[in-house]
This record gives sequence, structure tokens and C-alpha cells, in this order.
Amino acid sequence: MLAVFLKDKLKALLPNETTGFAIAYSGGGDSTALLHGLKDHPQLKSVYIIDHGLRAGSDIESRNAYKFAKSLGLNAEILLWRNDGVKSAIQERAREARYGIIGQACREAGIEYLLTGHHRDDQAETLFMRYEHKTGWRGAAGMADKTYAPVWPEMAMVTIVRPLLSVSSEALREYNIAHKLQWAEDPSNENLNFERVRARNYLKQKPQMAKNLLEAQIDLRKGLEQERRCFGQFAREHVKIDRHGIIKVCKNCPAELLYHLLRMTSGEGRMINRVKIRRLLQFMQTARFTSATLGGTLIRRNPYEHGFILCRDLVAVTGRKDIGVAPLPLNMTFTDKPQIWDGRYVFSGPSEYSLNTTHATRDIMTEEHLKTLRCYPAAARQTLPVVLKHGEIFSIGAQAEDETGPYSIKSLVKTRLEAILRTPLL
Repeated sequence: MLAVFLKDKLKALLPNETTGFAIAYSGGGDSTALLHGLKDHPQLKSVYIIDHGLRAGSDIESRNAYKFAKSLGLNAEILLWRNDGVKSAIQERAREARYGIIGQACREAGIEYLLTGHHRDDQAETLFMRYEHKTGWRGAAGMADKTYAPVWPEMAMVTIVRPLLSVSSEALREYNIAHKLQWAEDPSNENLNFERVRARNYLKQKPQMAKNLLEAQIDLRKGLEQERRCFGQFAREHVKIDRHGIIKVCKNCPAELLYHLLRMTSGEGRMINRVKIRRLLQFMQTARFTSATLGGTLIRRNPYEHGFILCRDLVAVTGRKDIGVAPLPLNMTFTDKPQIWDGRYVFSGPSEYSLNTTHATRDIMTEEHLKTLRCYPAAARQTLPVVLKHGEIFSIGAQAEDETGPYSIKSLVKTRLEAILRTPLL
């Protein structure tokens, strides 16, 4: 029975039996089975439904999904995406927007886990498309059943849980039929302009290929998890992250771990070319290396210790017209709901406070503020956050983990890296 399967699965995937979770519900066959199978689960707190507005009738579909969730006695909410008439890369942009809207809703509700209806056939399609794009072995490890913020920073502080990855789409629909459940079929599932639809149709004709892809994926996923455990051990011994998200790392950092460190430090979610990372690492081992930038991160030789300092690249924040980099909109006002700043910090508090960079506020800094900045590595000083109260500098940088006050501002760098490496760091 699906409800028993899901209960056992979540017991293994969630940290404890008091952790609340939400479900991303579309009204389709897969998420309908997921929602119905978990309707009596005590840890289910919310159901989020996206009205994407990409086609006529999406509002009706979302309302029907809302009515079904409410009929099960669940707390449901429709979230609107104002897509401004998006015409290109529709599925990818819709995915990012969907996760962004739901991610913010989860943060505001204090929900750390979001369940989706991804199933075995979705896994096979994802693998097929990744191979088509000449993925490396890590990409061939497929989707994990639990992934911290796979879309960054939209899903910051939220872990995606996919409890149905071992269940076929056919089995989920059989469950719906057995329980007399109705569901909506997305007409885009027949649109051959979308890569996933083409992959789905191809694999339906090649069931043995799908089976082979999934069998290989299981072994590669085990290898990926083992690699990350090894990196976790290395990081515990050789990586230091301060409360502001500034990283110090020793000289012999593995290339794949450096890949993650660069992404964490920059606060960005985009992929970084691994060939460039290997070249950078080779350059870092030479005596002539002083500094370099890659993926929104500045890497500088540590003048006081054996190794390097990684911090936010100033140009990525302030922009440069001559190379076509626009400044980031980092002047933000506090609210009582958590917000993400530059993909590196989460902050909340009274609206009398605002947030900006040290670079943007340097003209109003006193000697005392400059003295505070000198406590931090020179490379990182200009991209630290500055808290202002009524336009005057109130504090610089993030709070310590145990620090409290009228507002909150914490670095996400360490938490994000720990989630990737599956281990707590010092």
C-alpha cells in the first residue's frame, strides 16, 4: 500500500518524526497519488499549488487542485507566478520560478522539507537527457531522493525530498484508479518541442534502455555519496568557514571539492566549467599565483597561512560596464519574513533596518567601522553585508550562530556545504 510505503520512506529520509514537510502539488497523476498517500501523515503541514499562467485554463487547474487538497482536510495554498509573457526556455524558467515561489513560501512558514512527485520514469528521462548532453559520471548518478536546495538561491534553506523515485508512473496511476481519484493531464506532455517529452516517448519504445540507465544510476549514486563522504572528511580537517562565509582552504584541495567551495562562496547556483577549475587548481599550485576569479568567487593566496582565501568576487557584486557585468540589486529592506541576500545570507527583522554592501557604504564609514573591517581578510572586506538603521551603519557582517538581537542575519555558506557533503564541519 502506498501510504505504508511512503511512511517508511519518510522515516528514513527525514531527520525525525517531528519534522514538518510540505508537498508541491500540481494536480497531475503523480502528485495526486503522493498527496492522497500522505493525506493522513501527521508531519504534513502544507500543500503548495502553482498557477503558472502559461496557458489558458491554468487557473482552473490550480483551483481544482486546491479543492481536492482541501477535501482531504489539508492546508493548501495557491501561489501565483507572474511570468510576464515568457516565450523562450519555458520549462526551465518555469521550473526555476516554481521552486523560487515555493521556496519563499516554505521559508516564511518555517518548513525545511518539500516533497515532490518525481518517480522512476522521471529519473530515467533525466538520465537519458543528461547522457544526450554528454554528462560526466556525477550527472549520470541522477536525482537523489533527498537534495538540499537543488535550485539556488531560490530553494535556500529547503531540502527537496523525492520519496517516489523507485515507483513507476504506471503504478501511481493504478493507485489513483483503485482509489477513484481524478487527476489532470498537462497538455505540454504531448508537445514534442520539449526535450523531456521526446525523451519520454523514446524510452517508451526502449524499455530495456530505461532499465539499463536506472541500474547504472544506482551504482553511480553510491559512488557519488562515497566521494562526498571523503570530501567531508577532508573538509573537516582542511577547510575553515567563518561566520561570514569566508573560506580558508589548504593548498592541496581536490578539484571537485573546490568546485563546491567556489559555488558556496559566491552564493550562486550556476554550474562552473570543471576544466576551468582544474586549470585554476594547477595555477594555484604555482609560485606566481596571487589571485584569480571564477564563478563569482575571488581566490587569493593566504598571506598568513599555508593555503588560500575564498570570498565573494567584488566585480560580480558591483558590476563592470566594460565587460558587461551589471551590478546586483543588494540594497534591501528588512521584513519580518526571511529573505536571501546575494545567495549567501538569510536575514529578517524590523523594516527600520536595511542591508547593503560595505563597498556601497564606504563613504559613510567612520574610523571605528574601518577598524572593524581590518579584522577580516582584505580580499573579503568590500563584499560583506552592512546593516543600516535609518540610513546609518548599525553593524557589519553576519551574526555569530548564537547571537541574537532586534534582527537576524546569518551566513548560508557553511550550511549549504554541509548539506552537499552530508557532514557537519567545524
